[in-house]
Amino acid sequence: MAGAAATQVGSCLVGVVSGLPADRHPAVLARDVTTLDVVSGGRAAVLLRWTGSGAAHEGAADLPAGLPEACEYLGEALAVCRSVLQDDDPVFEGRYLHVAGALNRPPPRRPGGPPLLVEVPAGVAGLARREAGPGLLLRQASSAASAIVCPDDPGEIASWRDLVADATAALWTGVYPEQIPPVVCRTTLRHAWTEPTTRARTGAVARSRLDAARAAGADGVIVRMPSGRRGDESLRFEADDAERMGRDLADCFEPWRR
Repeated sequence: MAGAAATQVGSCLVGVVSGLPADRHPAVLARDVTTLDVVSGGRAAVLLRWTGSGAAHEGAADLPAGLPEACEYLGEALAVCRSVLQDDDPVFEGRYLHVAGALNRPPPRRPGGPPLLVEVPAGVAGLARREAGPGLLLRQASSAASAIVCPDDPGEIASWRDLVADATAALWTGVYPEQIPPVVCRTTLRHAWTEPTTRARTGAVARSRLDAARAAGADGVIVRMPSGRRGDESLRFEADDAERMGRDLADCFEPWRR
C-alpha cells in the first residue's frame, strides 16, 4: 500500500507505522522500509510505537511485563532498525532483540537512511532519569531517532525537550542544535469529522490543544483521525472529509510552516 501511495503523493514522505511487538521484527521492517525508500526515490519514513499486544518475534526473548520493560523493548527496536538502515554489517544484542548479519542490499536511497521516528508512551518522561528501560529508550531515541513523538500534553512536551537536550549533550561532544532530535506532539481528533454538528467543535478543540503544544515547544504535530466502528456510517472517513479537515485545520499547522 505504501509503495502504491508513493506514486500518487508527489514529493512528500510516505510513512509506515509499526506497532510493536505485534508487527514485523524491526530488522525485517527496516529492510522492507529500505525497499520502499528505493522504489519511492528516497521518500520513505517509519514510526515505531508500542501497542502492547501480540506475540514475541521469532528468536526474541519473552515479552516485557511492564512499562519500563516495554520502553526497553522499544529502545532495542529503535537500535535494530537504525543499525540495519545505516550499518554495512548490522549487529545488535539486547535483552529482547538481537540481529547479526542482516545485510541490507541495496542500501536506502536517502543518505543516512529513511527518517526513523519513535512514539514514546505517555507518562514515560518522568521515569527516564531513574528507570533503566525508559533510560535506554531515551538514549537510543536521542542518538538514533530522527524525531521523538509524544502526547500533546504541554508538560510532557517540555519534559521531553529537556530530556533529549540533556541526553544528546551527554552522548555527543560539541553538540549542535541540529543534532538534537525534534519533539513532535501527537493529537487525536475527539469527534467524528463527518458530522457537521461536531466538526466545528472538533476543530476548535484541536486548535486549542495544538496552540498549547506549540507554546510548550513542540517542533511539529501528528494528527490522528477518529477511528470508525464497522457498520457505523456516522464515523466513516472519506476522501472529501480528509480534504475538508485539511482546510479547516490549516491554520493549526501554519505556525510550524513558518
